[in-house]
Amino acid sequence: MSEILNDAIKYVEKAKNALLFIMKKNSKTKKTNINAFLVNETNIYFIVNKYNTDICKIKDYSKAGLYFENDLQSCDIFKNITVIGELSEILLGKEFYNILKIMINRHDIVRRYIKNGLLEEYSIYKLKPEFIRLTDYIETLEEIKKII
Repeated sequence: MSEILNDAIKYVEKAKNALLFIMKKNSKTKKTNINAFLVNETNIYFIVNKYNTDICKIKDYSKAGLYFENDLQSCDIFKNITVIGELSEILLGKEFYNILKIMINRHDIVRRYIKNGLLEEYSIYKLKPEFIRLTDYIETLEEIKKII
């Protein structure tokens, strides 16, 4: 795995939230906040409410983008990462339970879903990356300064 990819994975793992953009031909892009996600190898797994009206037909979409930004980064190192790829629902089985176990250990909100008997209202999805873009705003600003 390249050093840049390793850095991108570390950055995503530090992020607290993500924005999910779901894309479909001849349709508006849908977006929603993602509060529980994890990186396993290069795939990104996340959990969403099945009844969220913004993405309730998520199964009809095959392409999605996840936008990550670390909340507490200072202006002098401001960056973000966008991951675009193929989206698929993880059905009950070995992969589902392995990912759920990791999510339970990392995210209080997932533990609350289980404790309150709400897990059946949620689905786990996998984003298999096809394209990863790192945006370094500081480098861009420096380039702009040089041009001006």
